[in-house]
Amino acid sequence: MTARSSAEEFWPFLISRGHVTTYRVVVAPQFLCEADLAGLLYDLAGGEPTPPGHGRYRVVRGTAAGDFVLMFRVQLGELEGSAGQPGAPLRDEHGRRIPVIDGVVERVRRFDPTTGAGVLDEGRRRCRQRFREFWESGDGSRAPHPSAAFAAARTQGGAVRWEALPEYVVARLTSTDSPFEGDGGAGEREAEPGESGESPGGTVRWPRRLTVGAALSLAAGLAGWAVSRSHH
Repeated sequence: MTARSSAEEFWPFLISRGHVTTYRVVVAPQFLCEADLAGLLYDLAGGEPTPPGHGRYRVVRGTAAGDFVLMFRVQLGELEGSAGQPGAPLRDEHGRRIPVIDGVVERVRRFDPTTGAGVLDEGRRRCRQRFREFWESGDGSRAPHPSAAFAAARTQGGAVRWEALPEYVVARLTSTDSPFEGDGGAGEREAEPGESGESPGGTVRWPRRLTVGAALSLAAGLAGWAVSRSHH
């Protein structure tokens, strides 16, 4: 007997635009929505349309939601026709074809090249209704719809010729880099390209908690300011 592939968990996502509304994340994994990171997909997935049988992937490390891998395709969108008939091409207000970026996220540290087209097909199927609702509503203010994970055999469907995109790493500063420590994120700044080995456009998150030394210095400064104010 042939051994069956074990089921893995994948979260669907989809990025596109409406007839008039600009590009946005329409569907995103629930765990990214909960971490307020759904917008990260917009920055990390895209490119020219992928040829049939091809896909792209990107490894993402160090986010507040953990490490994960994006796997996706880019195709010129069509609305489904009735009774299996071809759908009408999606076009913007200038008559240009609209690409649809759809795929899945897997919460792992390494990409597995045996992931088959069936996984991507299932992710697309699960986003279909939400995209239709977005397209027909024309509402550009909608938040991304959170998607639930689905289980699938990794190798189902045909083999995919995968194109690797540069790894994306969120660099975290230590207490020696700033007067803060911890894992919180009161703010963030854009990292310089290549900083801490990360890809361009990465973010460095500034933690919330003050170190003891910085807290004492801040307290002393505030006390001095209060005394000087009392003499005026």
